[in-house]
Amino acid sequence: MAIPNRISYSKDSPQRCDPGVIECPSRGSMVICNMRRKTLNSLGVIALMTLVAGAQAQVTLTAKASFGGGDGWLNVADANDATVLEAGNLTRGMAFDSTTGRLVVVNRTGGMNINVLDGGTGAKLHTLNNSLYTGANGAQGAFFANMVTVDGSGRVYVGNLATSITGNFQLYRYDSSNLGAAVARVFNSTTGVIRLGDNLDSIGSGNNISVLAGAGGGSFGYVRLDSSDGGNTFTSTAINPGGATVAGDFRLGMTFREDSSRVFGTQGFLGSANRPTFGFDGSGLSQSTTSAGERPMDFIEYQGRKLLATVATAGDGVVSPNVFANAVSVYDVTDPNNFVKLTSANLTTGSPVANTNGVGAVQWGVFNGQLSLYAMNTNNGIQAFDVSVEAVPEPATMIVLAGAAAIAARRRRKNS
Repeated sequence: MAIPNRISYSKDSPQRCDPGVIECPSRGSMVICNMRRKTLNSLGVIALMTLVAGAQAQVTLTAKASFGGGDGWLNVADANDATVLEAGNLTRGMAFDSTTGRLVVVNRTGGMNINVLDGGTGAKLHTLNNSLYTGANGAQGAFFANMVTVDGSGRVYVGNLATSITGNFQLYRYDSSNLGAAVARVFNSTTGVIRLGDNLDSIGSGNNISVLAGAGGGSFGYVRLDSSDGGNTFTSTAINPGGATVAGDFRLGMTFREDSSRVFGTQGFLGSANRPTFGFDGSGLSQSTTSAGERPMDFIEYQGRKLLATVATAGDGVVSPNVFANAVSVYDVTDPNNFVKLTSANLTTGSPVANTNGVGAVQWGVFNGQLSLYAMNTNNGIQAFDVSVEAVPEPATMIVLAGAAAIAARRRRKNS
């Protein structure tokens, strides 16, 4: 920490300037130790203030220069392949594979395309087996494939979009994101909700995996799918947090938090009102305000910080539907009732393409020691950021600093 009121000095011999003050080099009357008594006293206050401020993360988003067109944005023109990215509402799902550093993107142009991209450049690497996504092979739903998530062991899960309480929600599992990875349908059942599959998230690795999907179409809450055999079979639980939530409040943006019992979710703007982002921990409900257009989201706990990233799919519902579209924001969500926005960025240029469905995906990812953030507002490509997060200062360090400053101030008073 820089010392307040510090001035440059020469290499003169040290001299004692004042009783009770340390010896220090001087330069005429401009002496570093000419700090007033109140400056020493203030060091303790500064240390304590630093301790409090340290509770909130300092986050920097930098465009991933190797990604897309070299500006961190992979747009439709950069992809140059409509089966990878397009602007007709057919590309909605995206997930990060932390075991390989790859992105998995679901695109429905001309069929169900489960594409694997290089997470560093955005270049297409290959497409996963799509043979099960046909009616002849038992595929169901408004969309046979819609959203995607990857667990901590690198297994890929693709979900359909079910739009009827009698229609089956289906989940497909790939052994990995590698070319030729085996695929199987691992869940195929009704869930008790009307609409399911507009978002998808997962948590866990090894044998214990949970997958999350927000409910809509007049249904409340969300559905959690749990597996204890590495994602080979799942059981479903429909969860209604109740309280101030209404139907669809977890439909468009949803993410696991610290564990499989805690979630955040939102549907953004509804009618003439902005719905909050709700948090649920299995028993208690929290809520905090974000922009009405911020829907797709993802949570990470990193360097001791609890962070939530979002992407705006539209404006705030009042100013203009597209004023803030594509803005990527990061919040400190240590207090789930009081989100603190830390930073925001937008790598896109030109007018945004309308995303009237409010869908897309946001993904944190750590690979080879680098924290990255990817955001896709459907129809507007993928933004990629390198992220730096200031580590939480050790409370003991700050307390020692505050105590040392207080002792120094007390000694000065005794000797003056």
